[in-house]
Amino acid sequence: MKNVTTLRGIRCFSALALVALAGAAQAIPERPASGPVELLARLQSNTQGALMNHSLPDSLYNTVRSTGKTPLLLDNPAADPADRAQFFLSIYGGLVGADNPLNQLGSRRVSKDRTGVTHVHMDQFSQGLPVFGARLVVHMDGRGVRGINGVFVPGLDQLSTTPKMSIGDLRQRAMAAGAKMYPGKALKLESSRLMFYRTGLLKGVPGESYLAYEVMLTGGTLANPIKDRLILDANRGTVLNRIDEIHSVLNREIYFANQDVPPFYTEGSLGAPSDIPLVGDVGSDPASRIPRLPVDNLYIFAGGTYALYKNLFGREGYDDGFIDPATGELRAQVQKSVY
Repeated sequence: MKNVTTLRGIRCFSALALVALAGAAQAIPERPASGPVELLARLQSNTQGALMNHSLPDSLYNTVRSTGKTPLLLDNPAADPADRAQFFLSIYGGLVGADNPLNQLGSRRVSKDRTGVTHVHMDQFSQGLPVFGARLVVHMDGRGVRGINGVFVPGLDQLSTTPKMSIGDLRQRAMAAGAKMYPGKALKLESSRLMFYRTGLLKGVPGESYLAYEVMLTGGTLANPIKDRLILDANRGTVLNRIDEIHSVLNREIYFANQDVPPFYTEGSLGAPSDIPLVGDVGSDPASRIPRLPVDNLYIFAGGTYALYKNLFGREGYDDGFIDPATGELRAQVQKSVY
């Protein structure tokens, strides 16, 4: 496993590795094709048409994988997985917008699943700064690279890395925003960093790129802790996003058929049942067999459904959250539970 936090680690991939890997690959162009469409056509040829892909509104691709026995690119399976990923991206990185992968992507970690497929997770950097939420994963087996998916933010080289506001002023803006959200609470600045941030990225919709300043605010009590990630425009000081890092927070509402009356249960309300730990063999747990009211089952099921989508797919509910017009905050909507 490799952890890369600086561009020095990103540039460690050598030309010798490219030469070594090239001897085992098929259909390697003398020079990269001019655009994503041409690169995809080459992969269609490599896989004899057994190719699945998904494109983004800006015509770049965020998922490409072989659906047959032939991989996207044959390579040397004995080579280091991170080198194999960089080799693939040196040829086909244009599919996702990475025109200089050696300097734009760093290997964060390498994992292998039970089927023997290796996954190289690569974080995006631009001009030495991390890009929030931007990561590509290259998938490979004992024959070659089978797929790539993730998010890459193009066009960041055009942005300056020097904020127009001082770091001190940005920290004051963050603390002021925290005080407004949590009046009377003692907050402290736990960590901060400069980075690039793309609005809309977390929801998969078009947005704008910013030089941003990320601040982690903490406080509260042991029973009610506060840990908020604030992302500010580093040039204007406005809050671009707020992410609650206390991931156990839910907001369930259980209604009877008449939804004109207040909900029977709200999150943590008096009488709301305790959640059953969804770990191990739940069916053998005697507590799981206790007869419950239908409204209790709905409350527990809503929490379990949220956990299912969050753990399996990384999504905030089936609709990946929505913006509450009253607060401007992202909320997760699992379902409208009605009894």
